[in-house]
Amino acid sequence: MPPTENVVATMQAHNLRTWLETEAVKHGTDEQIDAYNRGILPDAELATIARTVLFADISTTLVRWSGSLRHKLRYRVRHTASCSFNKSHNLALIAFEAADAAELELHERENLRNIEAAVRKMSTHPWITRGDGSVAITTTAHWAECTECKGEERAIQCRVVVTWAGRELVREFQL
Repeated sequence: MPPTENVVATMQAHNLRTWLETEAVKHGTDEQIDAYNRGILPDAELATIARTVLFADISTTLVRWSGSLRHKLRYRVRHTASCSFNKSHNLALIAFEAADAAELELHERENLRNIEAAVRKMSTHPWITRGDGSVAITTTAHWAECTECKGEERAIQCRVVVTWAGRELVREFQL
């Protein structure tokens, strides 16, 4: 009895994932290749190898976004001279907000163009074109505002999400 369409599709998806993983692990160390062949390479480590390869053109040119950047944002708020934050440094006075980035400064637009160019190149990578992969970009503005004096500071985050071998590989950058 021939296999059903669902079984064939499942087998094809499994074969594609195996091919993608095998191609990625070739970029790992000898120890990682051995661990993969023995079936003991952690999934997170395999995803890290793939992320390193796919994001190579972007990662070298921009500052990575991290929680510490958000933390630093609260210290970059410009307060009025009479604001109590200047004496107390009470971080509870700082409120955060995040929204889609509707406006970008010149240097932010240039960084975004560089990311978009690298993403276009990444979209032609065989791991994306031969598989069911995709690449998406979103930008988010983060504001830190003093609830007392209304001084504020903002930073723009660019999130690049690559779907690879059934996984989401994410890198975030500061524009």
